[in-house]
This record gives sequence, C-alpha cells and structure tokens, in this order.
Amino acid sequence: MKYFLAIVPTVSLLLLGAGCAPTAAKNEVSLEQKMTCQKYQNEIEERLKKDWNDDTQFAQLDEMFYSPQRDSCMFTAETSSMINGVIRESHFLIDTLTNEKIETSNGCLPESECSQSLLQSESEFREKVSVYK
Repeated sequence: MKYFLAIVPTVSLLLLGAGCAPTAAKNEVSLEQKMTCQKYQNEIEERLKKDWNDDTQFAQLDEMFYSPQRDSCMFTAETSSMINGVIRESHFLIDTLTNEKIETSNGCLPESECSQSLLQSESEFREKVSVYK
C-alpha cells in the first residue's frame, strides 16, 4: 500500500503539468494565422481608397496582424481630413472580420486648432494597439 501512495502524487503532478502546455501554445501566433490575416490586405486597401480617398480626405493601411486576444485579424489605418483649413489626423484599430472599431486616436495640424478633448498622441494609440498583439 505504501508503494501505491508514492505513485499517485507523481501521476497527479504529471497530469497537472500537461494541462499548462496548451495554454502557452494558444497565446503564440502561428505563421498560418499571420498568413490568413495578410490575405485581407488588398481588400482593406481597396475599401480604404473607396471610402476615404478624395480631395478632402485620405486613408492608408498602416499594419495588419492576428490578435490572439480577440482570435481575429486586425488592422490599423491612418486617416487625414481637411476641415476648414485644419488637417485632422486619426488612427483606427479595426477588427478585419467584424469591421468593429476597437480604438481610435485624433489629432490636428496645427495642434492649436484642436480642442484638448480631441487630442490623443499616436504613442498612446500604439500602446493600446499593443495590448491586442
């Protein structure tokens, strides 16, 4: 009976240790996931051109990536609009599959033309985006 009791804790530890491995692997982004997201690049660029690019506004794709946190493809885009002689710049983080805007940032050139409530630095935006990578 003593022999049996000595084996049981060892088996239990092995089973508990095995349960941790899939969780760590799940957080890693595979090459396949990255490639799946990249296949949307042309579609996103065309949509941005169609919806944003004219004489007063402009948009461009900044970055595409797979987000393990949302289990989805995401992209960031930068937009510029001219409104009453002031250039308004914005950055967007968008879920590619649902088209949901997750994060935004706004700024103006010259900055003195923007109300303080509109201003958010690009670095603050990039920090928020990094949470999804």
